[in-house]
Amino acid sequence: MANLLFARLHDTENVENAKGRRPEGIIVPMLRRVFMGFALLLLLLSLLTAGMWVRSYWVLDVWSSVDQKGRITAVLSYRGGVHWLRTGARAVQRPLDWDRYRIPPESEWQDLYAPVQVRWQRLGFMHLVGSRPARGRPAPGVLAPPSKAELARMLRAMRGPDPGDLVPWLRVLPVESWVIPYWFPVVLFVLPVIPSLLRLVRGWNRRRLGLCPTCGYDLRASKDKCPECGTVIADWAGENVR
Repeated sequence: MANLLFARLHDTENVENAKGRRPEGIIVPMLRRVFMGFALLLLLLSLLTAGMWVRSYWVLDVWSSVDQKGRITAVLSYRGGVHWLRTGARAVQRPLDWDRYRIPPESEWQDLYAPVQVRWQRLGFMHLVGSRPARGRPAPGVLAPPSKAELARMLRAMRGPDPGDLVPWLRVLPVESWVIPYWFPVVLFVLPVIPSLLRLVRGWNRRRLGLCPTCGYDLRASKDKCPECGTVIADWAGENVR
């Protein structure tokens, strides 16, 4: 009878020990896979953003819509940055649409807008504002001199096609625009991935040498788990280290 009770008690302890090891054997590897999937997603987003960054130097992508008040809201990928702008033009209401235009190699960001004022600029970030000029009539017999922006536009027109003519429906006033350089989201996506990539490379190198990927302990004499940190060998090796 005593032997039977001892056997049942021993079996109960084994079940409790197995339950105690379950989170270590299932939850930890699952969380590791979730974090690795998140890191791969961020890496994919950074690669896609970098691709749009390169594309923005020869293809102008425009996503635009017109609301009920006739205001144009547009997001543009142009010359290394994302431009968000809103104009006060009276346009016909329409849903979101996408257009693309070929960008001449000599074009600059100024060619995308009507004459605007740079309110703020730093490291590629910009805030641009343009308003309608005050209407005035020149004195009789005196021609109004052209503005600097008009002179620059005339000179560019003499050299060749005006890049601003790609999207003339956006060269209107008033307009307000915010510019975000592409390097910012690329860095934002890549920074969280760097520690995961370093851990991945370090773990791969340790596995290749027969070491524990977590603490670096020599596992050549171990079969089930690391005697130093308790990492289950089968969870990361796929098979026991021999």
